[in-house]
Amino acid sequence: MLAAGLQQPVHASGVDFSKFRRIEPQFIAALGDPKATSGSGAQLWGFWNKDPGPRACKLDHYPELKATGVAPAQWKFDAADWWLEEHGLIMEQPSFPLPPGQYLVT
Repeated sequence: MLAAGLQQPVHASGVDFSKFRRIEPQFIAALGDPKATSGSGAQLWGFWNKDPGPRACKLDHYPELKATGVAPAQWKFDAADWWLEEHGLIMEQPSFPLPPGQYLVT
């Protein structure tokens, strides 16, 4: 699941936003039930400070990425540990772990 943290939610009726501090959008790498409204395990989540989509490469560029080790957006590609987005985009590694806190994921 890719989610931008703390953007204005569409379906968050009843949420007290005074409990949240607005931050620049972070793009979260998480596995979980997309219908969940709470849970645990966020210490296993990662995040990107920049939107990884525009910096990603199409899957058919894998041979070039593997050979050069560098994406066109100048991030380092590790052929032994890489991220594939659901639309076939190879993305740079997120940072781990997600800093402790409460997050409103939309």
